[in-house]
Amino acid sequence: MSSLETANVQRRHASQEDTGRRRYTIALASASVFLFWAALYIYMPILSVYAAYQGAAASLVGVILGSYGVSQLVLRIPLGVISDRTGRRRLFVLLGFAVAAASCLMLAWAPSPVWLLVGRTLAGVAASTWVCSTVLYASYFPAEEAVRATSLATFLSGAGQMVALPLGGRLADAVGWTAPFGAGAAIAVLGGLVFLTVGDRRVAPTSGTPLEGLGRVIKRPLLLAVAGVALVGQYIGQATTYGFVPTYATSVLHVSNTALGLVGTLTTLGYTLGALAASWLACRMRPRFVLVLGLALCAISTWAVPLCGSLLVLVPVRFFAGVGFGFLYPVAMGMSSTGVPAEDRASAMGVFQALYALGMFVGPA
Repeated sequence: MSSLETANVQRRHASQEDTGRRRYTIALASASVFLFWAALYIYMPILSVYAAYQGAAASLVGVILGSYGVSQLVLRIPLGVISDRTGRRRLFVLLGFAVAAASCLMLAWAPSPVWLLVGRTLAGVAASTWVCSTVLYASYFPAEEAVRATSLATFLSGAGQMVALPLGGRLADAVGWTAPFGAGAAIAVLGGLVFLTVGDRRVAPTSGTPLEGLGRVIKRPLLLAVAGVALVGQYIGQATTYGFVPTYATSVLHVSNTALGLVGTLTTLGYTLGALAASWLACRMRPRFVLVLGLALCAISTWAVPLCGSLLVLVPVRFFAGVGFGFLYPVAMGMSSTGVPAEDRASAMGVFQALYALGMFVGPA
């Protein structure tokens, strides 16, 4: 074999090894994304009812639910800027798992609604690290597969929620109110251990002051426009899925905690399938049309909730609401980083996610 042929074989083997390592890294990162969102949402079917059981008035229940969005609204831009400034992503992701576990333990221990507020705020702190997670996750893919990466990350987050929601409702019925919170803490610890095996992808720190980097991204009209659409979607989703719908289902339809978990599961299933469909639709039609279609589905399904006279009617209505949310989020997130340099992407993602976090706060409150 000639030296040229030997060199070609070696390059081919090296390429195959790099592909194998990349797939292994993506598999581990995907598992950690799944576990992260499962930990944050396993107790959501019962949180509003549990807060009321603890003596929280309806207005305070809304504040408890909305605190999850407030902490994200405050922290996501600074986290993105700091991540770009230092060139580090992985550290913030690991901190997110630790805070998620702490928030679940706080919610399980909480002796009063005030401590529930603290625990749910910590959950929002953990969720704020999703800014770094999405940018880091996308970096494991080739640059031309950025949209596929964000769609897959969205799918995994939805799949984690979809599996966790019925489990949380079932645990509450079978074991007790605090069981879903304990399970969430265990899942967060497991996710953190999995992510410890995932390599980092450090980037060159941004030049100039943090405000200069932030100024570069907030001047992008497309980023602000798609973030506004995501804000509206989050407002609708949080106000219904984790606020009005569980209250309506228990007080009017008199469903059990397990049934609440089923409603949440079908909503998340629609969201997950919608996210996968959105990546396909965005390649065949204008992404803006997909966003409008998602908003329309959200609006119609929200209007229909008070008209539902039974669980059998409520379930498909909430499924199509999930599809609408699934259309909105991944397309908007993908569009938010269009044309943004690699060293500014966490800042851009922070702006995008902070604005839609505003919808998380305003919706329940």
